[in-house]
Amino acid sequence: MRAIRGAILTAIVLFGGATTRVSSQTISPPRLFFTDIVTGANTGGENNNGVYLTIYGKGFGATQGSSVVTIGGGAPAQYKIWGQNNNVNTMLDMIVVQIGPKAKTGNVIVTVNGKASNALPFSVSSGHIYFVSPNGNDSNSGSFASPWLTPVNAKNSMVAGDTVYFRAGTYTTIDDFSSVLVCNKGYCSGTANQYQNFLGYPGERATLGSGSITHGVYHWANTVWQYASVAELTLVGQVYGLTCQNVDPGGACNYIRIVGNNMYSIGPGVGLDLEMPADHIAVYGNESAQNCLGSSGCSYDDRAYSFYFGGYGAQSNFDVGWNRLHDNPFGKGIQVYGHIAGDTITHLVIHDNEIYNNTMTGIELGGSDGKTDFVQDALLYNNILWNNANGAPVSHMVYGGVELEGLDANDGTYTLYNNTFYANSPAHSSIQPGGAIAFGTNGVKSVTLENNIFYAASGSPCYLYFDDSTAPVAGRVSFANNLYFNAGKGPSGCNYNVGSITVASDAKGVNGNPNFAGPSALNFHLTAGSPAIDAGMNTGLATDFDGVVRPQGSAFDIGAFEFVSGSSTQLPPPINVSVIVH
Repeated sequence: MRAIRGAILTAIVLFGGATTRVSSQTISPPRLFFTDIVTGANTGGENNNGVYLTIYGKGFGATQGSSVVTIGGGAPAQYKIWGQNNNVNTMLDMIVVQIGPKAKTGNVIVTVNGKASNALPFSVSSGHIYFVSPNGNDSNSGSFASPWLTPVNAKNSMVAGDTVYFRAGTYTTIDDFSSVLVCNKGYCSGTANQYQNFLGYPGERATLGSGSITHGVYHWANTVWQYASVAELTLVGQVYGLTCQNVDPGGACNYIRIVGNNMYSIGPGVGLDLEMPADHIAVYGNESAQNCLGSSGCSYDDRAYSFYFGGYGAQSNFDVGWNRLHDNPFGKGIQVYGHIAGDTITHLVIHDNEIYNNTMTGIELGGSDGKTDFVQDALLYNNILWNNANGAPVSHMVYGGVELEGLDANDGTYTLYNNTFYANSPAHSSIQPGGAIAFGTNGVKSVTLENNIFYAASGSPCYLYFDDSTAPVAGRVSFANNLYFNAGKGPSGCNYNVGSITVASDAKGVNGNPNFAGPSALNFHLTAGSPAIDAGMNTGLATDFDGVVRPQGSAFDIGAFEFVSGSSTQLPPPINVSVIVH
């Protein structure tokens, strides 16, 4: 096992652990993607100026200059942070303002160089604002000047509309069930107009959990956790960073926002785990990497993933966007898999994520222990996936950056628009290279592939890999306006036991080099003259990965990025990311 772990650490360094793809084209006007909270008080808290609101997007600029923010038309009391590529996962620009008494219920707008952004909603609500610090005391008032010591004391004191900020430090005091916070029996829950907010203090790193604790944040049993935001925290556990798990009938997680966190497991487990009925889950702007790197007992037989969505009931309306999931030495970026008969997940949307350097597949959708199809429908768009399925042994190998599964032809409708696949499933350890997408188990109902770039790994025999039982699925895959490169003429399917597998044609598909701005530097923007420019179809997507409006030319571009004529695609200085065994 030590030899395997050493090889994995080496692979992480060689395949991009030292630099991160953070380049973006000039975005004007600025584009807002999401905020950490959607309700909060405009008075109370630090200097009586209300909650801090963190705004995520692109095109904010490295410094504020003359740029401004308004909340419901009112100016904030304080600009706390303004920056570019400064989110926890460095994909996004981030602004933090303290909203102040002039803020009103209405739209959040950012104006840069006289140009106003799109709008995001925010509701000013009543509520208290509390603070927790490693230097605090639970007999204090919980104010900014007199903070509490433990997260559980804050949780027990809060009601709908309240917000708590965790100051810098590591919190390991146990609430219950080997967890720093247990959100059961109505605790941690708000209402549609008054969320409970659990937040890291702006510009500081607050960690909930450690390798000796099972969960950072935990919900289970027969109660519903709802209307809560968990944001800007480091959530870590021996098994889970944040989890909702079903033990008793009646439990659920509904209307939960998980935003801007760093979530990971030290041992066999996952950063974010949702295994109970759940509805309206927003997972935005998080980082999750190197899960299961910190334990000598980790193996490919364990769950060692960034995100795991696992049924145990009906799940619906999951919006998973702008996350960076990578460098998992024994696992996947995302797995979505059922467990009991009748499990379903509907309206699953996975978009605008970077998923890379995972030893197993980047995204695996479908399958169930319950022998009924779990994933009913899923939409994937504007994702960038590279160098996944890069290290698993043949016993656990998936020959694709994405794997799509299903138990029969009755369920499982998958739609993939404007994703960029680059060098997934490369050859390694005498294992032959695979394709961009792999199909497992008995197949799916239908797969629609439109406007995707499939840039194959060196030596790949095809773009779609089918295992022995899924060859009949080839007839259920449709293609339109995709680009194929580095594995011969596309589209094409294959299986190592039977060779070539016939797939449908792509009448308006493009075969040729997409001319990325700098693939060796992980810059997948298009350059002038790329055959992907104006070669796509109208998929209905409003914006690209950077927030650029589609289309910029006479038609949609193929891939995650729209080409903007005359816009800069220069890379900023590399960001140093060290390999750390947690």
